[in-house]
Amino acid sequence: MRLPFFLLLPACGATVVPLALSDAAPDTSVRVRADDVDPPDVIVDCDGSGDFDTISAAISAADDGDVIHVLPCTYRESIDFLGKALRIVATEGPEDTVVDARNGAVVRAVNGEGTGTSLEGFTLTGGGDSAEAAVYVDFAALRLEDVVLDGNGGWATIYGASADIELAGVTFTDNRPSYGVSVYMSRGGLVATELALDCGSATVGVYLGHGSGMIDRSDISCRGGNATQWEHAVGHVQRSTLLGNVAIVHEDDHYDDFVNLTNTLVDGAVSVTYGSATVRNSIVTGGITFTTVYLSTTVEGSVIEGGYCGITADTTDFTVRNTLFWDNTANACGLLPDPVGTNNNLQEDPLFLDPGAGDWSLSPGSPAVDAGPDASGYADVDGSRNDIGVYGGPFSIGGGW
Repeated sequence: MRLPFFLLLPACGATVVPLALSDAAPDTSVRVRADDVDPPDVIVDCDGSGDFDTISAAISAADDGDVIHVLPCTYRESIDFLGKALRIVATEGPEDTVVDARNGAVVRAVNGEGTGTSLEGFTLTGGGDSAEAAVYVDFAALRLEDVVLDGNGGWATIYGASADIELAGVTFTDNRPSYGVSVYMSRGGLVATELALDCGSATVGVYLGHGSGMIDRSDISCRGGNATQWEHAVGHVQRSTLLGNVAIVHEDDHYDDFVNLTNTLVDGAVSVTYGSATVRNSIVTGGITFTTVYLSTTVEGSVIEGGYCGITADTTDFTVRNTLFWDNTANACGLLPDPVGTNNNLQEDPLFLDPGAGDWSLSPGSPAVDAGPDASGYADVDGSRNDIGVYGGPFSIGGGW
Protein backbone atom coordinates (compact mmCIF):
# COMPACT_ATOMS: atom_id res chain seq x y z
CA MET A 1 0.00 0.00 0.00
CA ARG A 2 1.41 3.39 -0.95
CA LEU A 3 1.37 6.04 1.69
CA PRO A 4 -1.18 8.84 1.10
CA PHE A 5 0.19 12.33 0.92
CA PHE A 6 -2.52 14.91 1.43
CA LEU A 7 -4.47 16.39 4.29
CA LEU A 8 -8.15 15.64 4.53
CA LEU A 9 -10.90 17.88 5.77
CA PRO A 10 -12.86 17.09 8.95
CA ALA A 11 -15.47 14.36 8.61
CA CYS A 12 -18.63 15.22 6.71
CA GLY A 13 -21.13 13.91 9.20
CA ALA A 14 -24.54 12.87 7.96
CA THR A 15 -25.10 10.79 4.86
CA VAL A 16 -26.50 12.78 1.95
CA VAL A 17 -28.72 11.64 -0.92
CA PRO A 18 -27.34 12.50 -4.38
CA LEU A 19 -29.21 15.33 -6.07
CA ALA A 20 -31.58 14.62 -8.95
CA LEU A 21 -31.16 17.49 -11.38
CA SER A 22 -34.50 17.18 -13.10
CA ASP A 23 -37.29 14.79 -13.94
CA ALA A 24 -35.66 14.46 -17.36
CA ALA A 25 -32.51 12.89 -15.93
CA PRO A 26 -31.82 9.56 -17.63
CA ASP A 27 -32.06 6.17 -16.00
CA THR A 28 -28.44 5.33 -15.20
CA SER A 29 -29.16 1.62 -14.82
CA VAL A 30 -26.94 -0.50 -17.05
CA ARG A 31 -28.63 -3.85 -16.51
CA VAL A 32 -26.53 -6.81 -17.59
CA ARG A 33 -28.36 -9.73 -19.20
CA ALA A 34 -27.01 -13.06 -20.31
CA ASP A 35 -28.51 -12.71 -23.80
CA ASP A 36 -26.72 -9.46 -24.66
CA VAL A 37 -23.14 -10.31 -23.71
CA ASP A 38 -20.52 -12.60 -25.16
CA PRO A 39 -21.36 -16.31 -24.82
CA PRO A 40 -19.90 -17.69 -21.59
CA ASP A 41 -16.96 -20.02 -21.48
CA VAL A 42 -18.06 -21.24 -18.04
CA ILE A 43 -21.03 -20.76 -15.73
CA VAL A 44 -20.86 -20.31 -11.95
CA ASP A 45 -23.87 -21.33 -9.86
CA CYS A 46 -23.71 -21.65 -6.09
CA ASP A 47 -26.25 -24.50 -6.07
CA GLY A 48 -23.90 -26.72 -8.07
CA SER A 49 -25.76 -26.74 -11.40
CA GLY A 50 -23.04 -24.77 -13.22
CA ASP A 51 -19.46 -25.60 -14.17
CA PHE A 52 -18.28 -24.22 -10.82
CA ASP A 53 -19.99 -23.27 -7.58
CA THR A 54 -17.56 -20.46 -6.66
CA ILE A 55 -16.24 -17.55 -8.68
CA SER A 56 -12.71 -18.16 -7.41
CA ALA A 57 -12.69 -21.70 -8.78
CA ALA A 58 -13.86 -20.47 -12.17
CA ILE A 59 -11.11 -17.83 -12.27
CA SER A 60 -8.44 -20.37 -11.35
CA ALA A 61 -9.48 -22.62 -14.24
CA ALA A 62 -10.05 -19.80 -16.77
CA ASP A 63 -7.83 -18.74 -19.62
CA ASP A 64 -6.99 -15.14 -20.43
CA GLY A 65 -9.90 -13.60 -22.35
CA ASP A 66 -12.59 -15.97 -21.04
CA VAL A 67 -16.14 -14.88 -20.21
CA ILE A 68 -17.56 -16.15 -16.91
CA HIS A 69 -21.31 -15.96 -16.25
CA VAL A 70 -22.40 -15.93 -12.61
CA LEU A 71 -25.94 -16.90 -11.66
CA PRO A 72 -27.82 -15.23 -8.77
CA CYS A 73 -26.56 -16.05 -5.26
CA THR A 74 -24.61 -14.55 -2.36
CA TYR A 75 -21.02 -15.69 -2.87
CA ARG A 76 -19.03 -15.49 0.34
CA GLU A 77 -15.58 -15.06 -1.16
CA SER A 78 -13.23 -12.53 -2.74
CA ILE A 79 -12.58 -12.03 -6.43
CA ASP A 80 -8.93 -12.05 -7.50
CA PHE A 81 -8.37 -11.91 -11.26
CA LEU A 82 -4.98 -13.66 -10.86
CA GLY A 83 -3.42 -11.70 -13.70
CA LYS A 84 -6.06 -12.76 -16.24
CA ALA A 85 -8.10 -10.37 -18.39
CA LEU A 86 -11.51 -11.93 -17.73
CA ARG A 87 -15.05 -10.69 -18.21
CA ILE A 88 -17.11 -11.76 -15.18
CA VAL A 89 -20.83 -11.07 -15.64
CA ALA A 90 -23.67 -11.49 -13.13
CA THR A 91 -26.53 -12.45 -15.42
CA GLU A 92 -29.33 -11.02 -13.26
CA GLY A 93 -27.66 -7.87 -11.94
CA PRO A 94 -26.61 -6.52 -8.52
CA GLU A 95 -29.97 -6.95 -6.76
CA ASP A 96 -29.65 -10.73 -6.99
CA THR A 97 -25.90 -11.36 -7.16
CA VAL A 98 -23.74 -10.44 -4.16
CA VAL A 99 -20.08 -10.99 -3.38
CA ASP A 100 -19.50 -10.74 0.38
CA ALA A 101 -15.79 -10.77 1.22
CA ARG A 102 -16.13 -10.61 5.01
CA ASN A 103 -12.47 -9.50 5.22
CA GLY A 104 -9.79 -8.03 2.96
CA ALA A 105 -10.39 -6.70 -0.53
CA VAL A 106 -13.58 -7.92 -2.15
CA VAL A 107 -11.96 -7.44 -5.59
CA ARG A 108 -8.26 -7.52 -6.50
CA ALA A 109 -6.55 -6.82 -9.81
CA VAL A 110 -2.90 -6.65 -8.77
CA ASN A 111 -1.03 -8.87 -11.21
CA GLY A 112 -0.89 -6.84 -14.40
CA GLU A 113 -4.42 -7.53 -15.60
CA GLY A 114 -4.86 -5.73 -18.91
CA THR A 115 -7.59 -4.23 -21.05
CA GLY A 116 -10.75 -6.34 -21.03
CA THR A 117 -10.65 -7.09 -17.30
CA SER A 118 -14.25 -6.48 -16.28
CA LEU A 119 -16.72 -7.15 -13.48
CA GLU A 120 -20.37 -6.49 -14.30
CA GLY A 121 -23.67 -6.61 -12.47
CA PHE A 122 -22.64 -7.37 -8.85
CA THR A 123 -23.18 -5.96 -5.38
CA LEU A 124 -19.83 -5.92 -3.57
CA THR A 125 -19.95 -5.84 0.22
CA GLY A 126 -17.95 -6.73 3.32
CA GLY A 127 -14.66 -5.73 1.71
CA GLY A 128 -11.64 -3.87 3.04
CA ASP A 129 -9.49 -3.94 6.14
CA SER A 130 -6.73 -1.84 7.69
CA ALA A 131 -4.29 -2.84 4.94
CA GLU A 132 -6.51 -2.94 1.85
CA ALA A 133 -9.25 -1.05 0.11
CA ALA A 134 -12.50 -2.80 -0.72
CA VAL A 135 -11.48 -2.78 -4.41
CA TYR A 136 -7.70 -2.81 -4.92
CA VAL A 137 -6.14 -2.26 -8.36
CA ASP A 138 -2.33 -2.04 -8.60
CA PHE A 139 -0.54 -1.62 -11.97
CA ALA A 140 -3.53 -3.17 -13.72
CA ALA A 141 -6.75 -2.32 -15.56
CA LEU A 142 -10.28 -2.90 -14.28
CA ARG A 143 -13.74 -1.97 -15.50
CA LEU A 144 -16.68 -2.06 -13.09
CA GLU A 145 -20.09 -1.84 -14.76
CA ASP A 146 -23.52 -1.84 -13.09
CA VAL A 147 -21.87 -2.51 -9.74
CA VAL A 148 -23.10 -1.51 -6.28
CA LEU A 149 -20.51 -0.95 -3.53
CA ASP A 150 -22.39 -1.15 -0.27
CA GLY A 151 -21.35 -1.71 3.33
CA ASN A 152 -17.61 -1.88 2.74
CA GLY A 153 -14.84 -0.84 5.11
CA GLY A 154 -11.15 -0.58 4.33
CA TRP A 155 -9.02 2.53 4.21
CA ALA A 156 -10.59 3.51 0.84
CA THR A 157 -13.54 2.03 -1.04
CA ILE A 158 -11.62 1.88 -4.36
CA TYR A 159 -7.85 2.31 -4.54
CA GLY A 160 -5.99 2.51 -7.82
CA ALA A 161 -2.18 2.60 -7.85
CA SER A 162 -0.78 3.41 -11.32
CA ALA A 163 -3.97 1.77 -12.55
CA ASP A 164 -6.52 2.30 -15.30
CA ILE A 165 -9.99 2.13 -13.78
CA GLU A 166 -13.31 2.59 -15.55
CA LEU A 167 -16.53 2.97 -13.57
CA ALA A 168 -19.76 2.73 -15.58
CA GLY A 169 -23.04 2.92 -13.70
CA VAL A 170 -21.40 2.28 -10.32
CA THR A 171 -23.25 3.16 -7.10
CA PHE A 172 -21.67 3.80 -3.66
CA THR A 173 -23.84 3.51 -0.53
CA ASP A 174 -23.07 3.10 3.17
CA ASN A 175 -19.32 2.55 2.83
CA ARG A 176 -16.96 3.49 5.67
CA PRO A 177 -13.44 4.15 4.35
CA SER A 178 -11.16 4.76 7.32
CA TYR A 179 -8.96 7.19 5.39
CA GLY A 180 -12.01 9.16 4.34
CA VAL A 181 -11.75 8.71 0.55
CA SER A 182 -14.27 6.82 -1.58
CA VAL A 183 -12.18 6.60 -4.78
CA TYR A 184 -8.42 7.15 -4.35
CA MET A 185 -6.33 7.23 -7.54
CA SER A 186 -2.55 7.49 -7.17
CA ARG A 187 -1.26 8.04 -10.70
CA GLY A 188 -2.96 6.20 -13.54
CA GLY A 189 -6.28 7.19 -15.06
CA LEU A 190 -9.95 7.16 -14.06
CA VAL A 191 -12.96 7.28 -16.39
CA ALA A 192 -16.27 7.50 -14.50
CA THR A 193 -19.61 7.60 -16.30
CA GLU A 194 -23.01 7.64 -14.59
CA LEU A 195 -21.37 7.36 -11.18
CA ALA A 196 -23.68 7.70 -8.17
CA LEU A 197 -21.41 8.28 -5.19
CA ASP A 198 -22.68 9.07 -1.72
CA CYS A 199 -19.65 9.87 0.45
CA GLY A 200 -21.38 8.89 3.68
CA SER A 201 -18.69 9.23 6.35
CA ALA A 202 -15.94 9.98 3.83
CA THR A 203 -14.61 13.51 3.37
CA VAL A 204 -13.51 13.10 -0.27
CA GLY A 205 -15.55 11.55 -3.05
CA VAL A 206 -12.95 11.17 -5.82
CA TYR A 207 -9.26 11.94 -5.22
CA LEU A 208 -6.81 12.01 -8.14
CA GLY A 209 -3.09 12.40 -7.52
CA HIS A 210 -0.49 12.68 -10.29
CA GLY A 211 -2.84 11.23 -12.90
CA SER A 212 -5.84 12.05 -15.02
CA GLY A 213 -9.59 11.75 -14.67
CA MET A 214 -12.74 12.06 -16.76
CA ILE A 215 -16.06 12.27 -14.91
CA ASP A 216 -19.23 12.41 -17.01
CA ARG A 217 -22.95 12.38 -16.15
CA SER A 218 -22.23 11.60 -12.52
CA ASP A 219 -23.61 12.55 -9.10
CA ILE A 220 -21.13 12.88 -6.24
CA SER A 221 -22.54 13.89 -2.87
CA CYS A 222 -19.97 14.88 -0.24
CA ARG A 223 -21.43 17.73 1.80
CA GLY A 224 -18.87 19.43 4.04
CA GLY A 225 -15.99 17.82 2.17
CA ASN A 226 -14.54 17.67 -1.33
CA ALA A 227 -16.67 16.03 -3.99
CA THR A 228 -13.52 15.92 -6.14
CA GLN A 229 -9.93 16.62 -5.13
CA TRP A 230 -7.23 16.97 -7.79
CA GLU A 231 -3.61 17.01 -6.67
CA HIS A 232 -1.06 17.48 -9.47
CA ALA A 233 -3.65 15.86 -11.75
CA VAL A 234 -5.44 16.87 -14.95
CA GLY A 235 -8.93 16.13 -16.10
CA HIS A 236 -12.44 17.04 -17.05
CA VAL A 237 -15.82 16.99 -15.31
CA GLN A 238 -18.90 17.41 -17.48
CA ARG A 239 -22.69 17.02 -17.21
CA SER A 240 -22.34 16.20 -13.51
CA THR A 241 -23.58 17.22 -10.07
CA LEU A 242 -21.01 17.76 -7.34
CA LEU A 243 -22.50 18.36 -3.89
CA GLY A 244 -19.47 19.57 -2.02
CA ASN A 245 -16.29 21.46 -2.84
CA VAL A 246 -13.85 21.07 -5.71
CA ALA A 247 -10.17 21.40 -4.69
CA ILE A 248 -7.53 21.66 -7.44
CA VAL A 249 -3.81 21.90 -6.58
CA HIS A 250 -1.18 21.70 -9.33
CA GLU A 251 2.58 21.68 -8.92
CA ASP A 252 4.25 25.08 -9.08
CA ASP A 253 6.37 24.14 -12.09
CA HIS A 254 3.65 22.34 -14.09
CA TYR A 255 2.50 25.22 -16.24
CA ASP A 256 0.14 23.21 -18.43
CA ASP A 257 -1.86 21.37 -15.76
CA PHE A 258 -5.59 22.06 -15.90
CA VAL A 259 -9.02 20.81 -14.86
CA ASN A 260 -12.12 21.69 -16.88
CA LEU A 261 -15.63 21.98 -15.43
CA THR A 262 -18.25 21.89 -18.19
CA ASN A 263 -22.03 21.81 -17.69
CA THR A 264 -21.48 20.89 -14.07
CA LEU A 265 -23.24 21.98 -10.89
CA VAL A 266 -20.88 22.57 -7.98
CA ASP A 267 -23.00 23.11 -4.90
CA GLY A 268 -19.98 24.28 -2.95
CA ALA A 269 -16.76 26.22 -3.52
CA VAL A 270 -14.04 25.76 -6.14
CA SER A 271 -10.40 26.44 -5.27
CA VAL A 272 -7.52 26.37 -7.77
CA THR A 273 -3.82 26.70 -6.88
CA TYR A 274 -1.17 26.83 -9.66
CA GLY A 275 -1.94 25.46 -13.11
CA SER A 276 -5.42 26.49 -14.12
CA ALA A 277 -9.07 25.56 -14.52
CA THR A 278 -11.77 26.54 -16.98
CA VAL A 279 -15.42 26.82 -16.01
CA ARG A 280 -17.99 26.70 -18.82
CA ASN A 281 -21.78 26.48 -18.64
CA SER A 282 -21.64 25.55 -14.99
CA ILE A 283 -23.10 26.70 -11.68
CA VAL A 284 -20.96 27.34 -8.60
CA THR A 285 -22.75 28.26 -5.39
CA GLY A 286 -19.79 28.96 -3.10
CA GLY A 287 -17.43 31.11 -5.16
CA ILE A 288 -14.21 30.36 -7.05
CA THR A 289 -10.71 31.14 -5.77
CA PHE A 290 -7.66 31.19 -8.05
CA THR A 291 -4.23 31.40 -6.42
CA THR A 292 -1.00 31.71 -8.45
CA VAL A 293 -2.55 30.43 -11.66
CA TYR A 294 -0.11 30.11 -14.57
CA LEU A 295 -2.42 29.73 -17.54
CA SER A 296 -4.86 32.16 -19.05
CA THR A 297 -8.10 31.26 -17.29
CA THR A 298 -11.66 31.44 -18.59
CA VAL A 299 -15.02 31.48 -16.84
CA GLU A 300 -17.89 31.74 -19.30
CA GLY A 301 -21.58 30.97 -19.68
CA SER A 302 -21.81 30.19 -15.98
CA VAL A 303 -23.70 31.24 -12.85
CA ILE A 304 -21.78 32.13 -9.71
CA GLU A 305 -24.02 32.75 -6.75
CA GLY A 306 -24.21 32.73 -3.00
CA GLY A 307 -20.52 33.12 -2.22
CA TYR A 308 -18.72 35.60 -0.01
CA CYS A 309 -16.86 36.50 -3.18
CA GLY A 310 -17.91 35.34 -6.63
CA ILE A 311 -14.36 35.08 -8.03
CA THR A 312 -11.18 35.71 -6.05
CA ALA A 313 -7.95 35.92 -8.04
CA ASP A 314 -4.41 37.19 -7.56
CA THR A 315 -4.01 37.83 -11.28
CA THR A 316 -5.63 39.93 -13.99
CA ASP A 317 -4.82 37.39 -16.73
CA PHE A 318 -8.41 36.32 -16.69
CA THR A 319 -11.38 36.10 -19.07
CA VAL A 320 -14.84 36.29 -17.55
CA ARG A 321 -17.62 36.57 -20.10
CA ASN A 322 -21.34 35.90 -20.41
CA THR A 323 -21.43 34.96 -16.74
CA LEU A 324 -24.21 35.78 -14.31
CA PHE A 325 -23.38 36.80 -10.72
CA TRP A 326 -26.07 36.66 -8.07
CA ASP A 327 -26.33 36.96 -4.29
CA ASN A 328 -22.56 37.19 -3.68
CA THR A 329 -21.24 39.58 -1.05
CA ALA A 330 -18.85 40.81 -3.75
CA ASN A 331 -18.58 39.76 -7.38
CA ALA A 332 -14.77 39.87 -7.46
CA CYS A 333 -11.92 40.08 -4.96
CA GLY A 334 -8.14 40.24 -5.13
CA LEU A 335 -6.66 41.70 -8.31
CA LEU A 336 -9.63 40.85 -10.49
CA PRO A 337 -11.85 43.88 -11.15
CA ASP A 338 -15.61 43.47 -10.92
CA PRO A 339 -16.53 41.85 -14.25
CA VAL A 340 -20.21 42.86 -14.20
CA GLY A 341 -21.01 45.31 -16.96
CA THR A 342 -18.20 44.09 -19.24
CA ASN A 343 -18.01 41.12 -21.63
CA ASN A 344 -21.76 40.54 -21.33
CA ASN A 345 -21.52 39.68 -17.62
CA LEU A 346 -24.68 40.24 -15.59
CA GLN A 347 -25.77 40.67 -11.98
CA GLU A 348 -29.35 39.39 -11.91
CA ASP A 349 -31.44 36.63 -10.39
CA PRO A 350 -31.03 33.61 -12.72
CA LEU A 351 -34.61 32.48 -11.94
CA PHE A 352 -33.93 28.78 -11.68
CA LEU A 353 -37.15 26.75 -11.70
CA ASP A 354 -36.72 24.89 -8.39
CA PRO A 355 -33.13 24.48 -7.19
CA GLY A 356 -34.31 23.29 -3.77
CA ALA A 357 -35.77 20.24 -5.51
CA GLY A 358 -32.74 19.85 -7.75
CA ASP A 359 -34.18 21.57 -10.83
CA TRP A 360 -31.57 24.08 -12.03
CA SER A 361 -33.19 24.69 -15.39
CA LEU A 362 -34.15 28.26 -16.29
CA SER A 363 -37.60 29.82 -16.06
CA PRO A 364 -38.84 31.23 -19.39
CA GLY A 365 -38.20 34.80 -18.21
CA SER A 366 -34.69 34.16 -16.91
CA PRO A 367 -32.04 36.72 -17.95
CA ALA A 368 -29.73 33.75 -18.56
CA VAL A 369 -31.78 32.50 -21.54
CA ASP A 370 -29.88 33.10 -24.83
CA ALA A 371 -27.28 35.14 -22.91
CA GLY A 372 -24.29 32.82 -23.19
CA PRO A 373 -21.39 33.11 -25.63
CA ASP A 374 -22.68 33.72 -29.17
CA ALA A 375 -20.01 31.98 -31.21
CA SER A 376 -19.52 28.97 -33.42
CA GLY A 377 -19.53 25.79 -31.39
CA TYR A 378 -21.32 27.32 -28.40
CA ALA A 379 -24.94 26.88 -29.46
CA ASP A 380 -27.48 25.00 -27.38
CA VAL A 381 -28.37 21.51 -28.56
CA ASP A 382 -31.50 22.89 -30.28
CA GLY A 383 -29.37 25.31 -32.30
CA SER A 384 -30.41 28.42 -30.40
CA ARG A 385 -27.94 30.77 -28.76
CA ASN A 386 -26.18 29.38 -25.70
CA ASP A 387 -28.06 29.76 -22.41
CA ILE A 388 -26.04 30.60 -19.31
CA GLY A 389 -25.96 27.69 -16.85
CA VAL A 390 -25.74 23.91 -16.82
CA TYR A 391 -28.41 23.36 -19.48
CA GLY A 392 -26.79 25.64 -22.04
CA GLY A 393 -24.22 24.90 -24.68
CA PRO A 394 -23.38 21.83 -26.76
CA PHE A 395 -22.56 19.52 -23.82
CA SER A 396 -26.07 19.61 -22.40
CA ILE A 397 -27.79 16.48 -23.66
CA GLY A 398 -31.26 17.26 -24.96
CA GLY A 399 -31.50 20.41 -22.88
CA GLY A 400 -30.68 18.51 -19.68
CA TRP A 401 -28.82 15.54 -18.31
